[in-house]
Amino acid sequence: MKKILVLLLVSILLIIGLPVLAEDAAQLQAWDEIFALVEKETGYTQNQLTKGQLVYESGVWGFSVIITDHPADEDGLLVGQMDNQGQLAILQESEKISLDAQLQADLKACFNREDCYLLLAAVHDKWLPILQSLSEDQLSKIFQRYVAIIRLNISTPSDGAIAYGDAYNAALQHLAQQPGWSEEQAHMFQLSISAYYTPEDIARQVYFFNFEQHSYFEEAYESEADMNRYKAALKKAFGGEAPRHFSIMVDAMDGSLVEAPIYDYAPIQYHYLDFLIRPEVMINAQEGVS
Repeated sequence: MKKILVLLLVSILLIIGLPVLAEDAAQLQAWDEIFALVEKETGYTQNQLTKGQLVYESGVWGFSVIITDHPADEDGLLVGQMDNQGQLAILQESEKISLDAQLQADLKACFNREDCYLLLAAVHDKWLPILQSLSEDQLSKIFQRYVAIIRLNISTPSDGAIAYGDAYNAALQHLAQQPGWSEEQAHMFQLSISAYYTPEDIARQVYFFNFEQHSYFEEAYESEADMNRYKAALKKAFGGEAPRHFSIMVDAMDGSLVEAPIYDYAPIQYHYLDFLIRPEVMINAQEGVS
C-alpha cells in the first residue's frame, strides 16, 4: 500500500507539473495541518520531520514526510492523504528495511567520493561484528558481494603509509606508463571506489583505486551532447574501445605498482565490486590461468 501511495504522488506530480518547492499559501496551510496531524498520530513534531512531496488532486492532499533521525533499520518515510476538511484519511508509517538494504545503502554512500577509502573503513568496522553475529540463513539473505566486501581486511592507513593523495597520483603515473596509455588517457575516467586494505592473495597493504567511464549521473555529462563528446574523445584517445572499468593498486608504503591494472571492456565481464573482492576467476584471468 505504501509503495502505491508513493507511486501515486510521483505520477500526479508528473501529470499536473506541480512544483513541490514553490509553495503558495494553500500549500503552506496544508503543510501546517499535515504536520499537526502527523504529530497527533505518531508523536513526531515538525522539528523532527522533513518535507517530502505534496500534491493536490480531487479534493485530497497527498503528502510524504521524512523522519529526520529515524532508526537505521527503518526507511523513515511517512506517506499519507488529508481531505479538504483537514482530516487524515491515510497514513503509512515508517517501515522496517532489511539488513541487505541497510548494508547496500552504507556501502553505496562511500562510492564516487574522494574520501571513499575512509568511509569504507568505517562501514567495515560497523558491519563486521553485525555479520559475525548472524546465522548462515540470515547471511544468505544478504547480497554475497556485500558480505565479501565487509570480510575484506579493510582499514585506515597504517603508520608509515604514504598519504592518500600521493598514492592516487602514483596510481595515475603508473597507469600512464602502461602499454597503449598516456597521461591524457589516465585522466579521462572518474574514480568510483578507493580502499586501503590487504588483499589475501597479495598479503601486503595497498591503496586500491577503481575507475570507470563518466556517466549521465554527473552534471558535466548529463546531456546527450556532452556524453557524445566524451565518448568521441575516448574513442579518439584510445583508437577504438576504451575500458569501461579498471582497477589499479599501489604499495601503501612506497607507492610502487603492485600488479598490472585489471581492465573490463564492453560487454562487461565482472561486477564492479569484483575488482575489490578479487574473486578467483578474476585473478586467474589476470595471471592467464585457464
